[in-house]
Amino acid sequence: MNLSKVCQPPLRVLITGAAGQVAYHFVFMLAKGDGFGRRIRLLLILYDLPETTDLLEGLCIELIDCCYPTLQDVVTTSNIETAFTNVSVAFLIGGKPCSADMKLSDLVEVNTPIFKVQGLALDKYAKKTARVIVVANPANTNLFICSKYAPSIPKGNFSALTQLDCSRLRAQIARKLRVTPNKVRKVLTWGSQSPSLVCDVTKAVVVNEGKDISIAEAVDDDDWLKYDLTNIVRNREEEVMNLTNKSPSISAAKALLDHTRSLFHTGNDFNNFTCMGVFSDGSYGIPEGMVFSFPVHISSSTCSIVQGIEIDEYYQNLIDKSICESEQERDRALRICVLNQNSSDIEINKNEYQNQNVDETQQQ
Repeated sequence: MNLSKVCQPPLRVLITGAAGQVAYHFVFMLAKGDGFGRRIRLLLILYDLPETTDLLEGLCIELIDCCYPTLQDVVTTSNIETAFTNVSVAFLIGGKPCSADMKLSDLVEVNTPIFKVQGLALDKYAKKTARVIVVANPANTNLFICSKYAPSIPKGNFSALTQLDCSRLRAQIARKLRVTPNKVRKVLTWGSQSPSLVCDVTKAVVVNEGKDISIAEAVDDDDWLKYDLTNIVRNREEEVMNLTNKSPSISAAKALLDHTRSLFHTGNDFNNFTCMGVFSDGSYGIPEGMVFSFPVHISSSTCSIVQGIEIDEYYQNLIDKSICESEQERDRALRICVLNQNSSDIEINKNEYQNQNVDETQQQ
């Protein structure tokens, strides 16, 4: 028997905010091999606040008892060094979720210090080849801050979750046309998950009897595509929170799984698009170095921004507004970092950590 592959060390995967609902749904998807493939063995590191120890231990027991063949071990911890040391992949889910009475500026205020600390931890402890996926909102700005404080990790190794908005976009079009969502392709989201999110369906198609039909032709309702559809997607999270008093968790976990599969396992079909928050290279007039949702192609876990998409005046104006909002959000986060210089040491005290790193655990 050839045990060379069996004996290879497992992939060290960190999940922050692991006691929260998004992580709870996501870890079981990962553990059974849906994210990285069923030939990759995993060591899952579940990281959260000290007061969530019992929740983490309970999650650990459930994972172990599932007997997933790809799951070699599970570590639970509230120690930042233990969590981040030698990780190959980090899913940064932990952060304060948006509530119905919060403004975007409030979310930036509370989550920026968290991602500054996590960036410092990545820089000090993680592998320099680590891949980092930012989930907590505002994801693009959190990614920017995290990367800024982890300069030893290449910017191309960072991505932010914007797949959920793409999924919402596809789902609404599919319902409108009474087809399954997998028949809807090439939907785009530009910008970030915010009031300025740009839902672009100008290149989108629906597959009917093996042929691609433009969404504009299939729907035949320009006002619905430009206005109603965008409003539905932009307000979807608020709609869920008003009904359940919780941020979306199952749909967010599924979107994160789709992001993971595209990035690490399956890549993506060049006849389709995957959207992620990545650093701009100046394409489409997005300022270089800004984190923005782009359509990307993925090969060997490397993202490249899709080129050659024509953007009409209507969508360009929306993208310009999103750029302005992203700049304001980023600059606000940078000012917060300057004002919180004393928290630059990752060995922050327990009280400060508890005040900053409040995730969806509180909504359970």
